[in-house]
This record gives sequence, structure tokens and C-alpha cells, in this order.
Amino acid sequence: MTPKELKIKIEQNKEIRKVVKVLAELESLGLKECSVASGFTRGFLLNTKPSDIDIKYYSDVPYEKAKEILESIVNRDNLQYLNFDIEGIWNVKYEELKEFTPMNSVEDKYLAHFVNSIDTIYLSFDGNLYDPTGFGFADALSKTLRMNDFIENKYNYPDHEIVYLGIKGIRRIIKFDLKPTERSNYLISYSSKFWNKLNNSEKEYFYDRKIKKKYSVIDKNNTEVRKTFEFYGYDFDDLFKGID
Repeated sequence: MTPKELKIKIEQNKEIRKVVKVLAELESLGLKECSVASGFTRGFLLNTKPSDIDIKYYSDVPYEKAKEILESIVNRDNLQYLNFDIEGIWNVKYEELKEFTPMNSVEDKYLAHFVNSIDTIYLSFDGNLYDPTGFGFADALSKTLRMNDFIENKYNYPDHEIVYLGIKGIRRIIKFDLKPTERSNYLISYSSKFWNKLNNSEKEYFYDRKIKKKYSVIDKNNTEVRKTFEFYGYDFDDLFKGID
């Protein structure tokens, strides 16, 4: 299969078409640039179970109103089975992470915050899949981890965001068996240098949200999981100390 064939195949999927219909209605109601990426689209790209549907948009419609609109559409059309994350709808125009360079579009959000080329492929309200890096479809077919370059791109990352991207990159390697590029290996190793720069509350976020919720005791006792974290310079025992 070629990257173009993969793109067309996913765009024609019945579940994808139902999601597009919702995105298009949201767009018509003022939630501009409505799209979804990462876990949901990645499921189709890597032939794994799609995660819930986290919608991003860019407009003056406030979060609470957007949440209300999405919930009404889902309930009206009995779409609960599609697993839309009502609480997770996100207005990129009012980005909460003030440390960042301002986002001028939803695509900026994907390129700045999402981990790799596969995760940044997004499904738009117009029914098309877009690949901002130009590598995403090919990387999905070859199962390549190509990290979005948080050193070279234009965004000003706080320390905790660099750690977040690195740990998520490791998660992609472990969970999806992606093979990192040489640059990706460097970026993940680079991220580990920032772990001990985090304050206690920032570390607690990772303990609770990115380790405890993503890994189990089985993972803690898995030699390959340990080796992967330690290969990139992370203190495995520290990160996994809350899992028992």
C-alpha cells in the first residue's frame, strides 16, 4: 500500500465519515478549523484501536459553549458509541500554555504539541486527512517514529513540555513498536536532561497522569520497558515508583 492509498482508505471509512459529519456541523456553527488528530486518527493509521475523539477548533466560541454544542449533536444523533470526548474539546485560539509562542491555527497546535509525524495527521471538517509534516502516512506504513523537532521549531517550550514530548515518544516506541529515526533518538535523550529541572508538582503530574495511567505493574517488571527508558537517560525507578 502507498501513502496515498492509505489516506484514501481511511477517508472512506464509515466511522470516519460519521465523525466528519459532526466536524462539518460544528464548523457551520462557528467552531472554525474543526479537526481531530493523535489517538483517534492514529488508530486507523497503525491499525490499532482508536482512542476517544478530542476535537480542536480555532474561533471566538468559548469552551463551555463549544462543549454544549458538541454534546447536543452527540445526543441528538445517538453518537455516544463513537466516544467523543465532550470535556476534551479544545479552543486553540485561547491556548492556556502562555509560555508558548501564540498559536495561529489548529495545525500550529498539532505541530507544536503533538509528538510525531503520525500523531500530527489530522482529520478535517472537509473530510480530508492532512499531513502537516509530509512524512506521516509513509511513517505509519513503515512504523517509523519521527519526532516533531522541539529543538529546531519556532516554539518556546517550558521544561515540563520537553519532558512530556520525550516520555510520549518512549510510549510510542513501547506501545506501537515504532522504530525511531536517529534524530528522534537524540530528541528523546535530550528531553531526559530536563527531568530533574522540574519542580515537585510538575513531577507529580507525570507520576499520576503519564506513568500510573499508562503503565501497569507488569510494565514495571518488564525488562524491555526498563531498558527503553534507561536507554534514553530516564531514571526508571523514580518514574515508576508509584506503581505497585
